This record gives sequence, structure tokens and C-alpha cells, in this order.
Amino acid sequence: MNSAFDSVDCLRKHAQHRNRRQGGFSLIELMIAIFVTLFLVAGMIAVIIGMKGSFTTQDRTAQVQESALFALTTLDAIVRQAGYFPSPGSNNRTAAFPAVTASAGVTAFSASEFLVGSGSTSDSLTVRYQTAPNDNLLNCLGGSNTTAAKVTYANTFSVASNQLKCSVSADGTFVANEVLVDNVASMKIKYGFDTNNTGSADSYIDAADMGTSTYPYARAMSMQITLQMIDLVSSTATTTVNAPKTLVHTINLMNKL
Repeated sequence: MNSAFDSVDCLRKHAQHRNRRQGGFSLIELMIAIFVTLFLVAGMIAVIIGMKGSFTTQDRTAQVQESALFALTTLDAIVRQAGYFPSPGSNNRTAAFPAVTASAGVTAFSASEFLVGSGSTSDSLTVRYQTAPNDNLLNCLGGSNTTAAKVTYANTFSVASNQLKCSVSADGTFVANEVLVDNVASMKIKYGFDTNNTGSADSYIDAADMGTSTYPYARAMSMQITLQMIDLVSSTATTTVNAPKTLVHTINLMNKL
């Protein structure tokens, strides 16, 4: 009889011991599990933040590069058209480029002039050319001559408030002024002259020294445009930082005296 009771008691104690072992984690085990989980989560967050920062840096860098490329492409296309006029057999420079009086949004020109500028912290540039009806010759804002007569366009490039802007006038009448690209700190222009009669530009003159009898715009052979872009990665909401490198682009002028 006692043997039967002993067996039952032994089974009961074994079951209680097994239940205690299967009852759950100890406090130390639980703390270790929480620590490991937090460590893994922190690692994942660090990876996500790093990937986001890398994406933001690449995106801002690409944005500046695209702006610079568009700005230089537009400047190149317009500058190469400086002094152009159609039908040279029946047309002439003086007729194509008459004198213009300065007014709001309109740059002053003397008769036959097609290129003028100014020098300051950021230089400006105005280019004139004449278009024939429906010849699809675009101005800096993407417009073209859709009239039945010839039109002389003037395209003025300048930088203000970290934006490269272009103002267009047609036959001395203001048309529009629009922003071409953002994130441009300044634009500097130098003009190439052949001072040694070698047939190519051997000296580049600052915009501030142009417009004299020694360095008239009409005799410039080429133009060197330097754009200083803004570094969007290093700049903050309160501090603007210029990119460490400038972009320099040289354009040969097609028409000159």
C-alpha cells in the first residue's frame, strides 16, 4: 500500500518539477533577449539612416550636376547664334541689329551690335541674333519666330538670388523673364582675343574690361564662361556653401568683325 502511494507521490513531484521547468524564461534570460533584440533593431535603424543619407547626397549632387549641364547647354546654344542673321545677300548687319534704347527688361544696343555684357560679382551677358519666319531658331526660353516677318531676339543672362535667369526681348520689346536653373552662385565671363595675330584667341579679357576700343565685343573670338554652383550637400537652411569646383566652358563665337 505504501509502495503505491510512494509511486503516485513520485509521479506528482516529477510533474511539478517538469511544470516548473516549462513555466517560462527567467528574468536574466528575458533581459538578454530584450538586449539582443534592441541591438538588432538599432543596427537596422543605423543601416536605414545611412542608406537614406547616401541617397540624399547622391540626389542633391545629381540635381546640381543636371542644373549645371542645362545651364551650360543653353548658354552654348544661344552664344553660338550671336550675330546671326538670315539672307546675307539681301540683308546686312545694320538692318538686322538696329539701335535699341534701354527700358524695363530691354538691354541697350548700338546699331550693328549683337553682343554686350557687364562685369561685377556675377557677370551678365546679352546676345542678339535675327530669325526668319518659322526657322525654328529658339531663344533661351524656348520660343521661336512664328510670325510672317524677321524678328531680332535679345537674350540676357544674369544671376540673382542664386538663380540663373534669362530675359528675352523681340525687336526691342520685352517678352519675358524666367528662371532657367536654381543653385547658381555666380557666373563669370571672359572674352578671347587674338592679340598676336595668330588666328586664334591667345588672351582672355574680364567682362569688366570689355566694351573699349581695345577690346570691343564685336572682335571677341571666343567666350569662357565659369559657373559657380551651390553645394547642396554642405549647405543648410541658414548657410549657403559653394561647390568646391567651378565649371568652365569655352565657346567659339561664330560671327565677329
